[in-house]
Formats: sequence, C-alpha cells, structure tokens
Amino acid sequence: MNELLFFIIGLVIGGLVGVVLMCFVQIGRFNELEKEYLIATGEFQDGEPCQEKN
Repeated sequence: MNELLFFIIGLVIGGLVGVVLMCFVQIGRFNELEKEYLIATGEFQDGEPCQEKN
C-alpha cells in the first residue's frame, strides 16, 4: 500500500515539475519571438525597446 502511495505522490510531483519547466521554456520562447518582432518593426534599438515619445 505504501508503494502505491509513493508512486502516486511521485507522479503528481513529477507532473508538476514537468509542467513548470515547460512553462518556463514557453515564456523564454515568447520573449525571443517578441524581441525578433520588435527588431523587425524597428521598435528595438541599442538592446532596449524604444520608448514612445509624446
């Protein structure tokens, strides 16, 4: 019975860790796409996004 409990707890913890890591990877990929878009549209200069001037 203890083995089943440890197995289920391990699956839950492992699943949570996997989901968190995949979210971090997606966030990093999104930031790279956003940077490429800003460079392509000319809104990204000198390593910093341009500030809008009023």
